[in-house]
Amino acid sequence: MWRYHAAGILIGLFTSLIVIGVYEAGAFQYSAVYLHELYADIPILSISGSPLLHTPLQYGGVILVAFAVAGISVDALRPMSKFMVIFAVIIVIIAATPVLAMYGVLFEPVSVFSTALLAGIAGVLFSRTESGRRKLLFLQVSRQRACRKVMTELARRPFGVSLKGESRGVTVLACRIANGSDLCGDLRACEVIELSNYFCSEAVQFVLGNGGYLDEWGPGGVRFCFGLPIEDESHAATACRVAFELKIHLEKIRAECEERWQVPVKYGISLVSGDMPAGLIGSGSFTRFSVIGEEAGLAERMCDLSLNYGPAVFISGDASRSVKEQMEFRLVALLDRGGDKGPTEVNELLNVVKDCDDDSAMRRDEYSRGFVCFREGDFVSALEHFKKACPASGTDKVLAYYQGLAEENIRRGSDAEDKTMHVDVSI
Repeated sequence: MWRYHAAGILIGLFTSLIVIGVYEAGAFQYSAVYLHELYADIPILSISGSPLLHTPLQYGGVILVAFAVAGISVDALRPMSKFMVIFAVIIVIIAATPVLAMYGVLFEPVSVFSTALLAGIAGVLFSRTESGRRKLLFLQVSRQRACRKVMTELARRPFGVSLKGESRGVTVLACRIANGSDLCGDLRACEVIELSNYFCSEAVQFVLGNGGYLDEWGPGGVRFCFGLPIEDESHAATACRVAFELKIHLEKIRAECEERWQVPVKYGISLVSGDMPAGLIGSGSFTRFSVIGEEAGLAERMCDLSLNYGPAVFISGDASRSVKEQMEFRLVALLDRGGDKGPTEVNELLNVVKDCDDDSAMRRDEYSRGFVCFREGDFVSALEHFKKACPASGTDKVLAYYQGLAEENIRRGSDAEDKTMHVDVSI
């Protein structure tokens, strides 16, 4: 924002110096003589004596108008606003000139008109440059994708965002209805659209209200970014807290949807962090600020884990590593990324604070031991640990899922090819 202020100050300074220099050269004396003769025929405006200008007043008018018009022209977003400011200044000066004459002060307005025009044109030309149009451009591409607080911050420091692209630490938050195909078979087309729009709009309002940036709204799901478009060193921790609270909010929305449409709604929330190329993507009205990388696709795939694990917040990548010491997680899957990259760990976010009693810690340790045994193919030991990890009340859908798999493998005597747990949810 300070660059815009600096540009306005420089434009105002040079404009006022130019006009004052011309004024001192006597270029505006002819208009003063003309006004003096014009006022002589109007008794109420008649000024006695020779046509002498009040130099301090002229200087003050030129300097004030130069800096005011330059500052507004540089900072105003729309060209029409800039021209309206110039026009308004001219109208005010026209009205002030005869008023001053009524009090015996001869004020020459052409110099001030010239100042307003020069400063205004310079401000408009500056706004046509890449540096000058950054704020308008970012506000246009971010409109309705961010909350008012983020938009205001973006307007204050648009030079903190790269136009051409840069590597940026970003956390992608995806929220999707995982059983959308089933809903299409159970509901009429208009009902599926209505349910999806209602569910996603609730997620959008909640995340935007907590500082997220809406990257994409597609069929059955939405995707947000934290650390974008404004850089945030704590983007992973912020995204985790928002996602954890979003799950609580969406559980109420899910219950409402199931009661209204009489169908099960399965959804997942996922977080993936990393350094990604970020910049303006698209062209024309389709331009938006976004990121490129496998993280976005990975986040959407992770949401489909909720088909087996139930509603949960899944987290992978740098996000889990950066907040590992602050929050509670447990490993729930290994997601195959394809190619030679190998599987990536997917954790479930259990709590946003490190706060668990001895009993909870014991159950989580038992789950971890059972998970390791399950991956190694020792399903009998895995089942024993899973049973010890069962909560005293309520249900743990992730635990119930692996407990069921362990029992099934014990019954059918799984072969060596079944003794891994690489979960593939490719779409």
